[in-house]
Amino acid sequence: MGSDFDMQPLNLVKPVQTTEWGNHSVMAMRPSVAVKVAQYIAQWAEIVVMLGMFLAFLLHAHEAAVLAMYSALDNRAAQLRMISSAAAASLPQSHVDVISELMTSQIRPAMKHRDKFVHWCWGFTDECQTPS
Repeated sequence: MGSDFDMQPLNLVKPVQTTEWGNHSVMAMRPSVAVKVAQYIAQWAEIVVMLGMFLAFLLHAHEAAVLAMYSALDNRAAQLRMISSAAAASLPQSHVDVISELMTSQIRPAMKHRDKFVHWCWGFTDECQTPS
Protein backbone atom coordinates (compact mmCIF):
# COMPACT_ATOMS: atom_id res chain seq x y z
CA MET A 1 0.00 0.00 0.00
CA GLY A 2 2.41 2.67 -1.12
CA SER A 3 1.65 6.29 -1.73
CA ASP A 4 2.71 8.64 -4.47
CA PHE A 5 4.13 11.03 -1.91
CA ASP A 6 5.96 10.77 1.37
CA MET A 7 4.43 12.02 4.57
CA GLN A 8 6.87 14.04 6.56
CA PRO A 9 6.83 17.18 8.63
CA LEU A 10 6.98 20.25 6.43
CA ASN A 11 10.00 21.65 8.26
CA LEU A 12 11.97 18.60 7.10
CA VAL A 13 10.99 19.19 3.48
CA LYS A 14 11.76 22.90 3.18
CA PRO A 15 11.80 25.90 5.48
CA VAL A 16 8.73 27.99 4.64
CA GLN A 17 7.36 31.36 5.71
CA THR A 18 3.62 30.78 5.40
CA THR A 19 1.39 27.77 5.95
CA GLU A 20 -2.37 27.32 5.96
CA TRP A 21 -4.12 24.98 8.43
CA GLY A 22 -7.63 24.16 9.46
CA ASN A 23 -10.99 23.79 7.84
CA HIS A 24 -9.96 25.15 4.42
CA SER A 25 -6.58 23.54 4.34
CA VAL A 26 -4.99 21.03 2.03
CA MET A 27 -8.07 18.91 1.32
CA ALA A 28 -10.02 21.85 -0.09
CA MET A 29 -7.06 23.62 -1.67
CA ARG A 30 -5.39 20.49 -3.05
CA PRO A 31 -8.17 18.11 -4.18
CA SER A 32 -5.68 15.72 -5.79
CA VAL A 33 -4.17 15.12 -2.34
CA ALA A 34 -7.65 14.66 -0.87
CA VAL A 35 -8.39 11.99 -3.45
CA LYS A 36 -5.17 10.13 -2.63
CA VAL A 37 -5.92 10.25 1.09
CA ALA A 38 -9.45 8.96 0.51
CA GLN A 39 -8.13 6.15 -1.71
CA TYR A 40 -5.61 5.15 0.94
CA ILE A 41 -8.26 5.06 3.65
CA ALA A 42 -10.53 2.98 1.40
CA GLN A 43 -7.68 0.56 0.68
CA TRP A 44 -7.11 0.10 4.39
CA ALA A 45 -10.83 -0.65 4.89
CA GLU A 46 -10.48 -3.40 2.27
CA ILE A 47 -7.50 -4.84 4.15
CA VAL A 48 -9.48 -4.87 7.40
CA VAL A 49 -12.27 -6.83 5.72
CA MET A 50 -9.76 -9.27 4.19
CA LEU A 51 -8.15 -9.82 7.59
CA GLY A 52 -11.58 -10.59 9.03
CA MET A 53 -12.27 -13.02 6.19
CA PHE A 54 -8.89 -14.64 6.81
CA LEU A 55 -9.87 -15.10 10.45
CA ALA A 56 -13.12 -16.77 9.33
CA PHE A 57 -11.07 -19.07 7.08
CA LEU A 58 -8.75 -19.99 9.97
CA LEU A 59 -11.72 -20.75 12.22
CA HIS A 60 -13.69 -22.61 9.54
CA ALA A 61 -16.59 -20.41 10.60
CA HIS A 62 -19.43 -18.46 9.07
CA GLU A 63 -17.85 -15.38 7.47
CA ALA A 64 -20.59 -12.92 8.41
CA ALA A 65 -20.51 -13.98 12.06
CA VAL A 66 -16.72 -13.78 12.29
CA LEU A 67 -16.63 -10.41 10.51
CA ALA A 68 -19.26 -9.08 12.93
CA MET A 69 -17.22 -10.22 15.95
CA TYR A 70 -13.95 -9.02 14.44
CA SER A 71 -15.41 -5.61 13.53
CA ALA A 72 -16.96 -5.25 17.00
CA LEU A 73 -13.48 -5.07 18.50
CA ASP A 74 -12.36 -1.45 18.64
CA ASN A 75 -8.79 -2.44 19.39
CA ARG A 76 -6.79 -3.38 16.29
CA ALA A 77 -4.11 -5.05 18.40
CA ALA A 78 -6.81 -7.36 19.76
CA GLN A 79 -8.00 -8.06 16.22
CA LEU A 80 -4.48 -9.07 15.16
CA ARG A 81 -4.06 -11.20 18.30
CA MET A 82 -7.27 -13.03 17.35
CA ILE A 83 -5.80 -13.84 13.95
CA SER A 84 -2.46 -14.91 15.42
CA SER A 85 -4.16 -17.07 18.05
CA ALA A 86 -6.42 -18.72 15.50
CA ALA A 87 -3.44 -19.38 13.24
CA ALA A 88 -1.43 -20.87 16.10
CA ALA A 89 -4.33 -23.13 17.05
CA SER A 90 -5.11 -24.38 13.57
CA LEU A 91 -2.01 -24.28 11.36
CA PRO A 92 1.42 -25.93 11.30
CA GLN A 93 4.15 -23.85 12.95
CA SER A 94 5.80 -23.06 9.61
CA HIS A 95 2.57 -21.40 8.45
CA VAL A 96 2.18 -19.57 11.75
CA ASP A 97 5.71 -18.22 11.29
CA VAL A 98 4.82 -16.89 7.83
CA ILE A 99 1.67 -15.21 9.14
CA SER A 100 3.63 -13.71 12.03
CA GLU A 101 6.23 -12.32 9.62
CA LEU A 102 3.49 -10.90 7.39
CA MET A 103 1.87 -9.18 10.35
CA THR A 104 5.20 -7.78 11.56
CA SER A 105 6.64 -6.68 8.24
CA GLN A 106 3.52 -5.59 6.34
CA ILE A 107 0.27 -5.27 8.27
CA ARG A 108 1.43 -3.43 11.41
CA PRO A 109 3.59 -0.91 9.45
CA ALA A 110 0.69 -0.27 7.05
CA MET A 111 -1.53 0.27 10.08
CA LYS A 112 0.82 2.89 11.48
CA HIS A 113 1.08 4.60 8.10
CA ARG A 114 -2.71 4.66 7.81
CA ASP A 115 -2.96 6.22 11.26
CA LYS A 116 -0.72 9.07 10.16
CA PHE A 117 -2.92 9.72 7.14
CA VAL A 118 -6.07 9.72 9.21
CA HIS A 119 -4.95 11.44 12.41
CA TRP A 120 -2.24 13.94 11.45
CA CYS A 121 -3.07 17.57 10.90
CA TRP A 122 -2.97 18.57 7.26
CA GLY A 123 -1.79 21.91 5.97
CA PHE A 124 -0.27 23.43 2.87
CA THR A 125 1.97 26.16 1.61
CA ASP A 126 2.34 27.63 -1.83
CA GLU A 127 6.09 27.75 -1.19
CA CYS A 128 6.40 24.01 -1.91
CA GLN A 129 5.29 23.10 -5.41
CA THR A 130 4.55 19.52 -6.37
CA PRO A 131 6.48 18.22 -9.39
CA SER A 132 4.52 18.33 -12.65
